Amino acid sequence: FVPKVGERFDHAQYEASKPAIETALADHGFLGAKLTAHRVEVSTTNRTARIQLTWEGGPRYTFGPTTFTGGQFPRDLLLRLLPWPEGDEYSSWMLLDLQRRLVGADYFGTVTVTPHPETAIERAVPISVELNAAKRNIYSAALYASTDRGAGVELGMQRRWLNDRGHKGRADLDIAQRLQAIELSYRIPLPGTKQRVLGFAGTYRDETTDSSISQTEKFVTNVSRKWGSYTIVYG
Repeated sequence: FVPKVGERFDHAQYEASKPAIETALADHGFLGAKLTAHRVEVSTTNRTARIQLTWEGGPRYTFGPTTFTGGQFPRDLLLRLLPWPEGDEYSSWMLLDLQRRLVGADYFGTVTVTPHPETAIERAVPISVELNAAKRNIYSAALYASTDRGAGVELGMQRRWLNDRGHKGRADLDIAQRLQAIELSYRIPLPGTKQRVLGFAGTYRDETTDSSISQTEKFVTNVSRKWGSYTIVYG
């Protein structure tokens, strides 16, 4: 809230601070908060302004049922991405987190998350989510020239989802004068709400340079999960 004690009283700042507090209350679930007192007493003798603001917060709202429309997956899979259990305290930050999770899953072209406090029953806010599937296949191609590998071409194909369980697949091919490489990967979202993914990848690489000849075959398996703004991978 501005202006603070000891600062110059700026009426525009004061008016802007009132809706900022109301927004903060709504963001934390106090959707029925009401401004019950707003008064400024100005003393020209003392050159002071005494501010009185009072809100009646009321009961805190909670998350009600979440409905999904559109998209290409069953409800059970989508519920894994919910960052809250039904009945948890309402927070607009959680809505933003759900939006981020759905977009980050890379299954959907558009995602719209909308709360409906006007239809809340016993202060439980229903949430509606509208989804549109993204383009299912992604293709890539590139030509290059390298002093180590010579002239070459890179080809790639990614399938954003292989089935209604959200599995993903990817294939990358690199063919050059002194390199032949292929990599195949497969990713499986695991049950639960922790955004864990089980991954498998296999690589074959045959490279011949002026100083070495090598053939490499590699198989990798790992589990990744989101932890705040980080991704943890172990395998």
